[in-house]
Amino acid sequence: MDEIDLAADVAALFTEAAVESARHRDLGPLSTGICKSCNEAIEPERLKATPYAKLCASCAAEAEEEALRSRRRGPG
Repeated sequence: MDEIDLAADVAALFTEAAVESARHRDLGPLSTGICKSCNEAIEPERLKATPYAKLCASCAAEAEEEALRSRRRGPG
């Protein structure tokens, strides 16, 4: 088994684990349609794609950027 085969096997294991985890994850109740951050309506397209969305697209993007900045800063 060469490095490419080993990498493919490891990737397959991680993919299987991620899929299994997602299948068993409790997403909670369906969205109310109101953003938990800004109290504005969540976009209908977003709710159609993600019925469990708690944030509008704008607030979700801001939250993701903040999470990314926080990960970059590290524990602190």
